[in-house]
Amino acid sequence: SITLSHTYDSRNRAIFPDHGLYSRFSTEVAVPGGDLEYYKLAYNLKMYFELHRTMTLMLGGNVAYGDSYGDTNVLPFFENYYSGGSRSVRGFEANPIGPVGIECDTIAIPDGMGGTTTTQSCQADEPVGGNTKFEGRMELFFASPFSEEPSRNFRLSAFVDLARVFTDVKDPSIIEDDRLRASYGLGAVWITPVGALTFSLAWPLVEYEGDDTEVFNFNIGAPF
Repeated sequence: SITLSHTYDSRNRAIFPDHGLYSRFSTEVAVPGGDLEYYKLAYNLKMYFELHRTMTLMLGGNVAYGDSYGDTNVLPFFENYYSGGSRSVRGFEANPIGPVGIECDTIAIPDGMGGTTTTQSCQADEPVGGNTKFEGRMELFFASPFSEEPSRNFRLSAFVDLARVFTDVKDPSIIEDDRLRASYGLGAVWITPVGALTFSLAWPLVEYEGDDTEVFNFNIGAPF
């Protein structure tokens, strides 16, 4: 495959910026004539606004789309998009948002006359991802209330995350779910000698029956 990207970055610094814009467009195209022919497009945007010396608002989003071309009928399943978890929608476990597969079991039921009949019981199984993804985030970063000056290695935040993942593939083995999910919560990032440590407490704002959620999340490494 061939990958091309363009990045524009006007942030005043890469770690804990307080104003500026980060924009990245990327595309990946599988070389024509190969076993699989597909393409993927993605756009990521983050805008930072300094509201106060100790307070910064970030508005961001991520849009991605993939499809096949030529002799390939659908985007390969291993190229599908997923959402949910510490780097997308906090308050949900990793990757549960969007279409899921269907798992069916054959069950034998006595017919009351010494024999049995069979039926199938089907239920949602594991997430299978989709070829389209929308993610959004609004996050207010602020300094620790116990510090008079902004810290360069620690900050707190309050956030709202949201996402939708769906597919245009019609497959009876997939339960399509294009409903929006959203969450809100509090976060913290601490820059240490071993790397950035991120913590969050998040609660679903929009969820549905069967969604996999989690309140506390810890991760090493952080998007700034």
